Amino acid sequence: MHSMTGTVVKTGVIALALALAGCGGGGAGAPASGAPVATPSPERTVQGTAAKGLIKGARISVYALDAQGTRGAAALATATTGTDGTYKLQIAASVQNFVVEVSAAPGAVMADEATGTDIALPEGMKLRSVVTLASNAAGTYEGTVSPLTEMVARTAETSDGKLPQQAVAQAKSSVRTLLGFDPETVKPVNSNSAAAATASEDEKNQSLALAAISKMGSTASADCGQSTPGERIACVVTKLASSVKLTDGQPSLEQNRLAQFRDAVQAVAQDKKINRTGKDTVVGIPVLSPSGTTPTPAVPALPPLAATKALFASLRTNLRALDQGDAFRVTIDGIKADLIGNVAPLANDVGRFTSLAVNALTQFDRYRAGTSTAETFQVWNHQLHETESQPAQPNYFAVNEGNGNCVIVKSPLSMSCTVVQIGYLPESTYDNVSYTNVNATRTLTFQPKEGSPGDFTYTASFAKRAVTHDYRGSVTSMPPAQPLGEAFSGEMTLTRSGNTITQLAVKGRMPGRLNSDGVFQSDYEDWSLKAARTEEANGIALYQFGGVFTATAGGTAATAGQASGQVEIASTSFLRMAVAGSEVGANAATELQVTLHGSMGSTTVNGTLRVSDDKQDKSQTAHMPTRLGFEGSLKHKDATVFSGKVAIARNGYENFDATAAESDTNFVADTVEIGGSLSVPNRPLLSLALGATRTGMKSANISAQYRDDTSVINASVTAKVGERNPLVKVSSADGVAFSFTSTATPVQVTKDGAVTAELDLHKGIITYSDGSIESLK
Repeated sequence: MHSMTGTVVKTGVIALALALAGCGGGGAGAPASGAPVATPSPERTVQGTAAKGLIKGARISVYALDAQGTRGAAALATATTGTDGTYKLQIAASVQNFVVEVSAAPGAVMADEATGTDIALPEGMKLRSVVTLASNAAGTYEGTVSPLTEMVARTAETSDGKLPQQAVAQAKSSVRTLLGFDPETVKPVNSNSAAAATASEDEKNQSLALAAISKMGSTASADCGQSTPGERIACVVTKLASSVKLTDGQPSLEQNRLAQFRDAVQAVAQDKKINRTGKDTVVGIPVLSPSGTTPTPAVPALPPLAATKALFASLRTNLRALDQGDAFRVTIDGIKADLIGNVAPLANDVGRFTSLAVNALTQFDRYRAGTSTAETFQVWNHQLHETESQPAQPNYFAVNEGNGNCVIVKSPLSMSCTVVQIGYLPESTYDNVSYTNVNATRTLTFQPKEGSPGDFTYTASFAKRAVTHDYRGSVTSMPPAQPLGEAFSGEMTLTRSGNTITQLAVKGRMPGRLNSDGVFQSDYEDWSLKAARTEEANGIALYQFGGVFTATAGGTAATAGQASGQVEIASTSFLRMAVAGSEVGANAATELQVTLHGSMGSTTVNGTLRVSDDKQDKSQTAHMPTRLGFEGSLKHKDATVFSGKVAIARNGYENFDATAAESDTNFVADTVEIGGSLSVPNRPLLSLALGATRTGMKSANISAQYRDDTSVINASVTAKVGERNPLVKVSSADGVAFSFTSTATPVQVTKDGAVTAELDLHKGIITYSDGSIESLK
């Protein structure tokens, strides 16, 4: 995955002077000496693309705006959009504020992504883009006209139809903040076209947003039930474009429109006939993502140079805060040390322990009741299978965690299960003659209390086992297992309905967590757990559980016996598992939700973790949950480091072949979405929205936005197949923007059509148009 590195961004300035001059003539046709020579006024080219989907054969008009935002009665110029939606016309260069308007004309059509056809542009449908240019703007303006630029116009428009400059500036800032890109400058691409696959990340996000409007029209969303598809789309455009709300200067969409829009965007993303962008889900559009608590700063209508300096001041200040004394890195390292080194009690895998115990004791009860004579069982992924004789050890040719065996002992009556906890410890060795696999196993022994069929005592322990094979795979050596740490015990109580265990309670002590190196990270853990099972449809069992889990520190004599972490799990937590009869099935877990409050060292976690959508790959040899999300907060030393949502998805896992080499045609399109508030040392709280989409074996596209107390900064990274360097775009909500693919060449920074700075990425220097120089370091 390509990434933008922090201090590469520095600003500079190249001033661009416009040289538009008229010319006179002479010769035989020249006027007499002293006669005035007519000099044409300088002109500005206005060009771009009109789209809902691409709009073809429509009327395109440019109207001037006066200082009060009143539109001129007559168009300065008119033209017709081409077969690719593009337009081009000329106006006087002196006009700096104007409206570009698209309206119906005979034969005008627009692409409808939902149906894959062109449909008539309704007579009453108009789309506008409000343009404000700097006094020294370049002679050519290029911009998009779409429902998203119409959103800017409707947000700024007063009740008497005026478009005041301050209102326009605020509306543009609001829409750029909501979308994470500037719809005026992002070129439209039909989401169902071949070009969508190689479009930039901003273009992909915009194309899916525009296609969602078609989707809303096709489903009569937003209460738009007109008789023709075009009229329904026009209705959706009107209602969506009018839905931006400003509350105390903070932009948002009306909740009902936002819900309809979000549903339509996600539906489009999942429809391969509509969506050819390569994105299976939409991440990176802030209005559709979870947001932080940092309010959007009120952005004044700053002059271009001042706005440019404000963007780089925000970048520089935040980068310095991140770098200063490595404070942020130290905080993150501290959190990692607490979570990894201090033992999260849940790492002992409460869900697997519960499912193994329930499955094993169900078989044990059958034996005690005489309905089964089996005394030995193979365990595969915590599922028990009856065997005819004493089971062998797990298959060490391909050891899998959770595999092992269980055996019933007649006197005193008990059941003992040994499963692989860690498949391959670092001591494992391999050579040309043999290989030795060293693994850690966990043994659970259950013994019934006399006279109380639902009550048991348990003993839990770990051991280390070494198994040596020759080159044919035959076991040549398997010495007795060596105990790891102490054995601990406690009590279990079960309630049954027929042969099914419906309730389980565990209270007692467990061994500490064993890490991947086979080293204990704590002395022991104390568990107080209650779980209940209910039957759902389609062979699914629901386990609801909750409790308190406390880890006691290991290590030095000074910390021994001290609690190093505690997790309280809400009783609303649950695990769904596939069952066969009353037995838990193989690859059984289908959904997990845990709501917890946890304290580990100096770190505190509060929130809900959700894991769901377990799927098998194309070869049916691998499976995993394909959705993971967390919503809550993370604190370190009483400071909230992060508060918000994190979501990870593995899209199309069922089409991925885990047995084949990964390639650009065989990969999982992972997405990551983060939205919330981030605490940076010595800075106001940052609001962060980030979306990343994996687009190939070694490439990914990223959209990100942060808000501090002064600025809203948008960024995107697009890694295209066959191109060495990614395309990086950075902009502020008030319209300052720059982009680059290489750090070798200085890049121009612009606002309102004028160059305001030159950025030397190689040196990290910004040169502003007033001659001043800054560094982000």
